[in-house]
Amino acid sequence: MKWTKDEHMRFLEGLQALGRGEWAGIARDYVVTRKATQVASHAQKYFLYQLKNAGKQRRGSSIFDLPLPPAPQPAPQRQMNNVENPTPLRVRIPFWMHIGVTNSAPNPIRPRVNPNMQRQ
Repeated sequence: MKWTKDEHMRFLEGLQALGRGEWAGIARDYVVTRKATQVASHAQKYFLYQLKNAGKQRRGSSIFDLPLPPAPQPAPQRQMNNVENPTPLRVRIPFWMHIGVTNSAPNPIRPRVNPNMQRQ
């Protein structure tokens, strides 16, 4: 099934945002009408087309001739209100630290020996 111009434009946006090789992410977040394998196949054809036709003028048009959409503008940086006393980050503590188990001295496991058994 042929790709529509809209699908290809969304593919290009995803490619620009996520990069090469992120076909599952592009399919999930940008081209929701296609599966990751279809996006990967389309990318392979797109890159081969770009290599083959670099610097050539074509008589016909192709979906691959569509220009890249403009790059998204980065979000403005937030300023901290109180630089001298910033809010501390929350850190996840492993559960064993909450129950008093220490990680420094492991508890050795001693095998249980039956005194009635004889060595051979």
